[in-house]
Amino acid sequence: MSGVSNAKEGKWFNARMAFGRAWTNANLGNAEDKVTSVYAYEYGRASDAICDWQEAERGLTKAYELDSKTDGPIHMDLVELARMYHAQGMLDKSEHYFSLAKEALDRLQADTRDAIGYANILAEYAAVLSALGKRQEAVILETRENEIRAVFKAEPAAMSKHRMESSVIKKHGVEIPDASLLDSVPYVPSLTAQGVRNCSCG
Repeated sequence: MSGVSNAKEGKWFNARMAFGRAWTNANLGNAEDKVTSVYAYEYGRASDAICDWQEAERGLTKAYELDSKTDGPIHMDLVELARMYHAQGMLDKSEHYFSLAKEALDRLQADTRDAIGYANILAEYAAVLSALGKRQEAVILETRENEIRAVFKAEPAAMSKHRMESSVIKKHGVEIPDASLLDSVPYVPSLTAQGVRNCSCG
């Protein structure tokens, strides 16, 4: 079973193994950076889901590095890094990456392209700021979040102590084959699509 299929079924250990193989093969085969970044991102995200923070950081940081070089979707890497640090209670680092993610999303006009996904991220960012005692800054984000939800008449997503899923197999506008290279099941979410992740950590 492919990395994507395993991830969609919540089999994160298997997904991490598949994406790890794909990432290694991409490096050995001198694949384009925009291809390698997808595997690094998915490897990091799968590692995050099983609370292997060191490997999660390695994968997501590499994805961010490569996407920064290729004008890739750095907002995805930054959001996952912010969530990972939040899950560990490293609030200062989480705030830093949420700040960078919001800047990247604002450049993409995410509030109009994927309004509810953007509102969900504002809610997560505000929660981090509140935990740091920065209520004035948090209120600004909460106000914007509520404005967006009022327009779309959407209820807030149920918050979890774990990150939210944001699986992607399309980056840079092109389909990337999954870890098996044959069993490609394109999964193309909205700009900031989210769904509750079944995390294996406590």
